[in-house]
Amino acid sequence: MNNKVLLFIAVNAVSAGAYAADSGNYALEEVIVTAQKTEETIQSIPISIQALDSKALENNGINSFSDVKALIPSLKFAAYPTADQNLLITLRGIAPNALELTQDTPTAVHINGVYIARGNGLNMAVADLERIEVLRGPQGTLYGRNATAGAINMITEKPTDHFVFKQQVTVAERNEILTRTSINVPISDTLFSKLAYLYNDKDGYVSNSAPGGIDFGERNSQAARFDLRWQPTQDLTVDYGYDWGYQRYYSTPEQCLQVGDPALNHALAAAMDPSQCGSSFKNKLYYAGHSPKSNVAIDGHALNVEWELGKTTLRSITAYRTLNDKFYGVLLAGGPNLTAGTIDVNFPGVLALSADPDHTKQHQFSQELQLVGDVGDYINYNAGLYYFKESGTEKQGLSTQVVGYNVPGALFAQPSHPFVNAVVDRGPFDLDATNESKAIFGQLTITPPVLDNNFEIIPGIRYTRDSREATQYFRTRGVTVVDSATGQLALAIPGTDVIGSNGVPSKFNKDFSKTTPSLTMQYHINPDVLTYAKYVKGYKSGGTAAIATTDKFFVEGFGPETLTSIELGIKSSWLDQRLRVNADVFQSKFKDQQVSVASAQSSAPIPPVDVVNAGRSTYQGGELELQAALAEDLRISANYAYLHFAYDKVENQFLAPNQKIDVTDFFHNVVPTNTYSLSADYSPNIVDFAKFNFNLNYSYTDATGAYTDSYSYDAASGKAVKNASSFPKKYFITPSYGIWNTRVSFSEIQTGPGDKGSVSVALWCKNLADKKYISFQTGLGLSAASAYQGFWGEPRTLGLDLIYRYE
Repeated sequence: MNNKVLLFIAVNAVSAGAYAADSGNYALEEVIVTAQKTEETIQSIPISIQALDSKALENNGINSFSDVKALIPSLKFAAYPTADQNLLITLRGIAPNALELTQDTPTAVHINGVYIARGNGLNMAVADLERIEVLRGPQGTLYGRNATAGAINMITEKPTDHFVFKQQVTVAERNEILTRTSINVPISDTLFSKLAYLYNDKDGYVSNSAPGGIDFGERNSQAARFDLRWQPTQDLTVDYGYDWGYQRYYSTPEQCLQVGDPALNHALAAAMDPSQCGSSFKNKLYYAGHSPKSNVAIDGHALNVEWELGKTTLRSITAYRTLNDKFYGVLLAGGPNLTAGTIDVNFPGVLALSADPDHTKQHQFSQELQLVGDVGDYINYNAGLYYFKESGTEKQGLSTQVVGYNVPGALFAQPSHPFVNAVVDRGPFDLDATNESKAIFGQLTITPPVLDNNFEIIPGIRYTRDSREATQYFRTRGVTVVDSATGQLALAIPGTDVIGSNGVPSKFNKDFSKTTPSLTMQYHINPDVLTYAKYVKGYKSGGTAAIATTDKFFVEGFGPETLTSIELGIKSSWLDQRLRVNADVFQSKFKDQQVSVASAQSSAPIPPVDVVNAGRSTYQGGELELQAALAEDLRISANYAYLHFAYDKVENQFLAPNQKIDVTDFFHNVVPTNTYSLSADYSPNIVDFAKFNFNLNYSYTDATGAYTDSYSYDAASGKAVKNASSFPKKYFITPSYGIWNTRVSFSEIQTGPGDKGSVSVALWCKNLADKKYISFQTGLGLSAASAYQGFWGEPRTLGLDLIYRYE
């Protein structure tokens, strides 16, 4: 959809709303958020934010974190390729480098105010979710820690002073069953409790043709919450919450999309199994292996205390969380020509496999104190202290390299097996890490007595100090060479333990600090129109890469990166609250950007790379949100995001002695230029016994991807030059796609006992048009002669919800 179409929607929304304004008394509902650590309407705060309340979550079938991506254009999720319950979050085009204990992600995720440090297991279902808030752009003051892209707040429902019971049962295609149970019980006049439990079991959408093989994509999830609320006085509220989640699953496999040119005599291309490779979605693959299921467990305790002290509110958030994530990074397999050893589902002749799981264990403690209040009639303040500490271990599975011995191609033609010699250079690792962060922050809202008190100045500042330590032990990979024609073992090289190049473990230990200011000026043109201008700086801690190529790079690590953003925005309501138009434009500039650059002079298509502070770049774009009540029973919304990205400078300090070489032209980050979502809710009064609702929504995203050309240093010109063996762009660019979803429901059907019970029935369909689309795509192999692969999105899914509520 182009901008003209969006303008057409906006104009028609305004005209339709204007026509309807004389025909009834109805308006859009207010949305309350806590984005600035206090309850406010979403229209009254100078933040680019979208929020989904409990009604929107139910109407759109939001059961796990990644489900919200269809409704918020600036927000994207990519499942970790070999562990699809671990999420890589991209907000406003800013994506993480990796999921490692030694480095952080740019989008800060919180549950009830508690920072969640790791993306492992983040795609789990949440048992009792009330709303989700997505704050776009760097949040350098009130959230601060690693929130250069933005922040996501998940808020769960709190106990209340009356009895409530709710039971949901959902059945869907591919043998999916979901049950969600919650019960709220007041224990006394001042103490209330709530218990919630969710169970979800489903099969994958790619079947396995091998007899007795595993079921791709099969998963079983459980989640639970227990909450207590104590209100001994009107001024004091104490909330305790415990959440738990556990999931066992097989990842959905990647599929080979295109084989490279066999005429180029490349072994990976020659070894592909043509029956399992192609540009169209295949709902059946062959895989005879029996690898264990991956599993991830999370749990957390949180104690929130809020004490009203006259004009001041004191808040304390204390939390402890644990994570235990064990995933089998690449599926073990046994192809049709190999009865011994292991083999990949797509590549029966060649494989790098993990016989052991990647295993991450982590626990974290955090304490935040907030003081919120006002001084006189013109100054409000929000100040606080923050402390965070996490410790964990990360173990990369001990791998087995399986290669075909008699596969055509020069790579394996020689008995010396050069490919084998290459892979044993540096292998899996064990890692211990501890990260500590301390911060002090403050923000003022100053309303000078001018312009009828409609102008406000909001300065803020945060000082953060991070300390990071890590110890790493490396092991070489074991290698098994198999004759691909007979399946017989030809060569075996066992893995060995390696402490480090100096005979001791590799140790990283560094401190980082940063002061991040912000300044916002906002003006209320009238009670329904707010304009604002914002300057803010975000900061992401330095660290080190767990997969650094050498001990030296692991020990040196990389420093912090900062993002400075300027934003102009407007929030407005029109036609007696029947139409909302919110818009913003922004420009964000990275400095000392953490970039993976070639760490050695090499003409190889995949040279060794390490993370260093080598880059500067610019993101710029805009967002538009429209909501309209066209009639008492009809609501529509349109959300659009435009994004442009360019590397301003990337330098490589390793290509030539004592100088930095400009390699900007070889780095490419294709952000989705246009993303949007459209939604309509229609609730006509067609039956007397129930409330009818029809929801239809569509989401679209442009192509996206990131890749780096292979380059080397040309001594004659003193410049970097592109190598002939660079990957084609198409290997790394995920194509654009759009998805339709719909839900039809009859709710508030009165039932027993008494008049306190009600039933809702809903029929829903995700991917209504059964669109075949690639959700993530990347290259595979050593050159353009090999191949590329991708993860296909889920096909059409039809389901039925039955919900009973008693209160």
